[in-house]
Amino acid sequence: MAEQLIFKIPDECDNMKALTFLKDRCRLSSRMITRLKREKDGILMDGKILRTVDFVKSGADVIINLPEENSEIQPIEGTLDIAYEDEHLLIVNKPPSMPVHPVKQHQTDTLANIVSFYAKSKGESYVFRALNRLDKDTSGLVVIAKNRCYEKFC
Repeated sequence: MAEQLIFKIPDECDNMKALTFLKDRCRLSSRMITRLKREKDGILMDGKILRTVDFVKSGADVIINLPEENSEIQPIEGTLDIAYEDEHLLIVNKPPSMPVHPVKQHQTDTLANIVSFYAKSKGESYVFRALNRLDKDTSGLVVIAKNRCYEKFC
């Protein structure tokens, strides 16, 4: 199921250009905004299509309908040491000697494979997005964004 983000327009943003609001307040990248403009009902304000040249109105709701994504990482069962999780982020403690993401020599023994299995077992579907990366032999916290919009927060 596609994810929906809702932003209430504060008074200080009244009559702000939609593009500025989407970038500065919703923290969407230019690439994401371009993609959303091509999607049916990708960006709405109070149920109507919001163009980037329009102006937003105080008190209105801007609704972002994120398109579906498919992960190409093979889910592999394993143990995760979860330090924190909410609907947007997953923070795990990566053990030493484990690559973060698949590479030529390591296709199924990575943190990404285990996170993919974990997400699937919870009925969630998101692309693995490590916001920080650690060397294979380094242990420590890895922050994973569960959607494209939250990549910019870290």
